[in-house]
Amino acid sequence: MGDNKQMRLHIDLHILELLTLPKISPPNEHIFFAQNNDVPWYVRYQPVSYKLISRSGNEGDFKAMVDRCNKVGVRIIVDVVINHMVGVSQKSGVNGRSGSAGSDFDGTDGVEQFPEVPYTKADFNDYRCHGDIQGSDYQNSAERVKNCRLVGLLDLDQGKPDVRKKLVAYLDHLIDYGVAGFRYTNFNFGAAVSSAAKGSSDWKLLSKLGPGYGYGNYEDHEVLNFIDNHDNQRDANPYVVTYKDGDRYRLAVAYMLAWPYGYPRVMSSFYFNSHDQGPPNVGAASDYKTKSPTFNKDQTCNASSGWVCEHRWPTIREMAKFRSAVQGTAATQIFTDNQRIAFAREGKGFFALNGNDRSWSKFFTTTMPAGAYCDQYAGSLQNGKCTGQTILVKDDGSAYLEIGSKQAVAFSIASRIGKFLFQTTA
Repeated sequence: MGDNKQMRLHIDLHILELLTLPKISPPNEHIFFAQNNDVPWYVRYQPVSYKLISRSGNEGDFKAMVDRCNKVGVRIIVDVVINHMVGVSQKSGVNGRSGSAGSDFDGTDGVEQFPEVPYTKADFNDYRCHGDIQGSDYQNSAERVKNCRLVGLLDLDQGKPDVRKKLVAYLDHLIDYGVAGFRYTNFNFGAAVSSAAKGSSDWKLLSKLGPGYGYGNYEDHEVLNFIDNHDNQRDANPYVVTYKDGDRYRLAVAYMLAWPYGYPRVMSSFYFNSHDQGPPNVGAASDYKTKSPTFNKDQTCNASSGWVCEHRWPTIREMAKFRSAVQGTAATQIFTDNQRIAFAREGKGFFALNGNDRSWSKFFTTTMPAGAYCDQYAGSLQNGKCTGQTILVKDDGSAYLEIGSKQAVAFSIASRIGKFLFQTTA
């Protein structure tokens, strides 16, 4: 699986049936260079042109990937970079810089030429702000945030009709190939959940997470939720949990998938030890082609291949099944306590999370039909048998749960064990 074409077409279709809107990296031409026998991850976010030729492959490969996914009901979301081009002073042919499609470009301050688009220096915001956004600008100057450069990236003047026309043409081209949408980022949801996972706020406060929760009156269909992304997982942000946080991260993602608000996005990463480190590659001799993951018997990615593959973690995989099973139901029977939250997904599922330092044992009203269910947080239903805890729901919908510290329990109609009915005794 080390070859780039195989990598491009390696799609987890059996898992993506549950996670039906995978987001891919920007597919357009970007700057390319190597440092420390590695290609930094951020090269994908410094455009050179809008040709569909990137580290992931060419235009034909992109079309084949989208077609293959669409045929099985998996729709593609594309990460698009339309705010800027490469960083100032970057120039093809200098210091090992090139375009991933071989295009020439010159990001020298005051030159700013991208002939394959084409853009010239007149298409950038230098005349409004010839410098970087400063930290204080985010509180004091919306105008500078809008027009200045983000960490030196040449900022496009989107007020110009010709610039907008070229950006729209790029987006239309992607739509013509069948993509379902584009990614725009806001981290408010992730900050709220990550703060609870880290213990700096209370899980019970998330029982009110929805429109108007401290960051705008966004309706359910307007919100894309995520716990971490490629940017903030590298920034040692106190409001971010990542795969490196283990159980805290599992709890955060499990809550996101269990709570009925917005569209959840699950991260799938590679291991990294430094901020700029890019995905695993096969080395300079093969032009740093991206190396594909290898897999364990339980379908998780082998750590030795360099890939984390959070979407394949058993807890996250099962919680995706949980979300699919409870789709369209409201959260009811909400119960909160110190660093604890539990709720039913009316007749279709039940979720309880214990962020407390002590175990949590009590009867809950689950709203579920009587029967035996397999815990989807720490187990799964395989060949009719549960690999984890079995939950017994009485005919009145109640169930007694024992939840360890920093653990959760989740079960749904998708994890019901056979036709077993729990019979109450007189």
